[in-house]
Amino acid sequence: ATEIRLSDEDLRRLDEAAPAGATAGDRYPDMSGINR
Repeated sequence: ATEIRLSDEDLRRLDEAAPAGATAGDRYPDMSGINR
């Protein structure tokens, strides 16, 4: 493992690239048929 430090500018750029609420939909599509 490693330690990563993000500056305020890093966090601002991440928020700009992927703002909260920008994604939608299921995290895992229906996988009920797997391992049956």
